[in-house]
Amino acid sequence: METVTSNPETWVDVMLHEEHNVHPVSRKEAMVSSAYVLVAAIIGAAIPVIPYIFIEANIASWVALAISCVALFAVGAYKAFALKVGNPILKGFEMMFIGISAALIGWGIGVAFNKLWPS
Repeated sequence: METVTSNPETWVDVMLHEEHNVHPVSRKEAMVSSAYVLVAAIIGAAIPVIPYIFIEANIASWVALAISCVALFAVGAYKAFALKVGNPILKGFEMMFIGISAALIGWGIGVAFNKLWPS
């Protein structure tokens, strides 16, 4: 134990590998992962915006909410199914709840700022 703890870098490497099952990642793997995250963020941000291109704003809000709920549910269910981490239906609803909650919090902050500093 003293051999491992005497060198801080070795100690951290051992803890990450043994206790947390974290392994070193190559630069190429990190770049590929970041590209996936970028594409997912662009798609995820575009989903609720697309209805506003084709529909009047009042109706587009409800359409965007419905499409977002379906998309979030589908992603959560697929993740559970593909990774075998639980019931896909429950995980779909969990993802939908978290995503819509985050959107509502963002909307609420926007309303609050608009009341504090009206345009």
